[in-house]
Amino acid sequence: MQYVNPKFEARSGYTREEAVGRTPRIIKSGKQDKEFYDQMWQTILSGEQWNANLINQRKNGELYHVDQTISPIANGDGEITHFVTIESDVTNRRLRKQQLDVLNRVLRHNLKNGMNVIQGRAKLLRESVDDNESQAHTRSIEERADALETLSDKAGTVRSLFETEVSAETAVNVTELVRDVVTAFSEEYPTASVDLDDIDPLYARADSPLKLAVKELLDNAVVHNDNPVPEVTVTTRPSRERRSEEWIDIEIVDNGPGIPDEELETIKQGEETPLQHGTGLGLWIVYWTVSLYGGEITFVDNSQRGTAIVLSLPRMSADSSVRGTPVEYH
Repeated sequence: MQYVNPKFEARSGYTREEAVGRTPRIIKSGKQDKEFYDQMWQTILSGEQWNANLINQRKNGELYHVDQTISPIANGDGEITHFVTIESDVTNRRLRKQQLDVLNRVLRHNLKNGMNVIQGRAKLLRESVDDNESQAHTRSIEERADALETLSDKAGTVRSLFETEVSAETAVNVTELVRDVVTAFSEEYPTASVDLDDIDPLYARADSPLKLAVKELLDNAVVHNDNPVPEVTVTTRPSRERRSEEWIDIEIVDNGPGIPDEELETIKQGEETPLQHGTGLGLWIVYWTVSLYGGEITFVDNSQRGTAIVLSLPRMSADSSVRGTPVEYH
């Protein structure tokens, strides 16, 4: 090694004086096999760039994970004389992923399986009792089990959302996407009145998770509505707030009881505390989804009873729309 920067010193524990003049073997952990290094040398000696995730070892013996890129440097005659290595420490990122994997397993499998058992036993119990009070208790058990199972599914969705990477060039026809969500939702809840006011086409930097956010807001507008006929109006348009067509607004207005103040304040602040927290994941899913696209969520004062929420997204042209294979969220 002929040069190392301060980041290398801090990460590896070796000073520049200790590292320069020695080979990268000083941080070799032994966690990669010979085939790994054979492939690496074959790649960089052929003049190509090498990218990999590997485990290195600090001077004190601690292991750490890095994303590594090695680029060969050639002289005027085309001979490879040097290599430049760039590393990013991803130890904490990998740890968070492991934690999410474990949490997902607990919520999606352990909790879900337990809820299935409770639901089954509660149903058997309800069928074996005759008095109204006992039946009411068993129905309450079933309803709470259903709610926890739904929460488990949403937790899995959050995990998938955290793993989503959106290209700056990815765009969808938001009008079409919202229209599809509203159509499917109206079929699921035929007793609700859902009106759609849209302009076609409007493209924005987004992807399939946006469907989830819109569906979540529609669910909140109807499921928690205490009116005999829930009414929801969904509007897609160029942003009015910014007086610019460079952003798109998706506005959802309902005639329900409104979102509790503590829920709204938690999302507006962007964090939860022991004294200020929400009761579910729905609004967080919407918030995280819109943030993923560089957008914003706004809670608008509704002159009438109910809730008015606006999702604002950066607008893109139809020509910039790149449709790969989107990840579907359910």
